[in-house]
Amino acid sequence: MLVCTDAAVAEAEGVAQVIVKTGNAEGTKITAVGAANASAARALGLANAEAFQAQQQAIGREQTALVALMREIAAGEVKITPDILVGEGGNVLGGLLTLLVTQMVAQNAKGAQTIESEALPPEGET
Repeated sequence: MLVCTDAAVAEAEGVAQVIVKTGNAEGTKITAVGAANASAARALGLANAEAFQAQQQAIGREQTALVALMREIAAGEVKITPDILVGEGGNVLGGLLTLLVTQMVAQNAKGAQTIESEALPPEGET
């Protein structure tokens, strides 16, 4: 029985070494990927800064800010109209109608996206 115990101990030590080496390799991989992502983000940030500086020199500070604002609006990140519009004279019916139409448009947009995504064939199929 001593042989079986020695074999079991040797096997357990081997498994432990594999686990330690695998963990060390995974840690090295995570560190390398993180460093690469950080480097890429830094390079992108520097490139954007240089582009903004060049644009500012070409068209001016205010126009560069306006271009950046328009990009954000076009990307849908900036809301420029209210959900509920309070009209002159406090017309509650007009406000409720606006709210109802806004909700209908939003639901139709969601439905159109669903229909559009269902109509597309799965990736790889044409």
